[in-house]
Amino acid sequence: MHPLSYCLLRPAAEDALGAARYAPKKLILIHTAVSLAVGLVLSILTYVLDLGIAQTGGLSGINSRAMLQSLQSLLSMVSVILLPFWEIGYLFTALQFARRRSPDTGSLFAGLRNWGVVLRSMVLKCALLIAVIFIGVQTISTVYLMTPAARPMYDFAQQMAEAGITDPFAMVENEEYVALVMQAVPLMLIGLAVLILPLMYLLRFVDYVVMDRPELGARYAVRTSIAITWRNFKQLFKLDLHFWWYYLLELLVAAVSYGYLALDIAGIDIGIAGDTAVFVFYLLSLAAQLGLYVWRKNTVFTTYALAYDCLCPRAEETES
Repeated sequence: MHPLSYCLLRPAAEDALGAARYAPKKLILIHTAVSLAVGLVLSILTYVLDLGIAQTGGLSGINSRAMLQSLQSLLSMVSVILLPFWEIGYLFTALQFARRRSPDTGSLFAGLRNWGVVLRSMVLKCALLIAVIFIGVQTISTVYLMTPAARPMYDFAQQMAEAGITDPFAMVENEEYVALVMQAVPLMLIGLAVLILPLMYLLRFVDYVVMDRPELGARYAVRTSIAITWRNFKQLFKLDLHFWWYYLLELLVAAVSYGYLALDIAGIDIGIAGDTAVFVFYLLSLAAQLGLYVWRKNTVFTTYALAYDCLCPRAEETES
């Protein structure tokens, strides 16, 4: 049986969690509660700032509006920058569970303690992603413009030129031209997905490597993740398929926050509307996410941590 077999890794993960001295469910409860609480507080503050910005109309409120918008941007940056470090701390905790090292609440802060190499790895991943998107957009656009589907765009541009309109901004503002361009958007999105999703899959173990061997740096983590994922793509994909139910539940949990829209489309009146409905369903989504994570996230992520251990030698093993 292959070492990445679900039939081997799943029982091993449950056994490792059962042997932990510090209750795994307590750790995931703390981790998830902090993440959701931060997200909730930031959402409330953003909403309050939106109300404040709406009340600062006209030239007299331009300074107040600029200050509130700056504060809103700062709050968004806090969420985007800090929460990934917190999430990586949980990956480190799952790795400790897999290795039977009995992590505690301090393990959740490992991403913040190694903020330098974690930040460099995030920047490197973003740079690779941006490069792929840029190259993909250029390539897909070139290929599309060479196909018969782009003929209406050429004809429209020729008509504009014959009418003496050569300003590109005038074409962009023309609704007919925009409609023709929008026809290419689905093809563009599909093409980008074909390029981006495999890259993200290859980078899936970067955070594990960074937390396991921080002294080797971000580039080592990226190279190692790409190498081990590329060599074991088939087995890892099979392992992912065994957790289809978990990913489906995550999608459903996320969809709960838009439940008010679904009810509205279905013509069902729940007696609340507007911002109140949005807030209620957002809270329901957070509660559902907390329940899902406490129920099964430890098992899923410890299984992946064991898979990483099968693919990448431990630091102490490579040094001995």
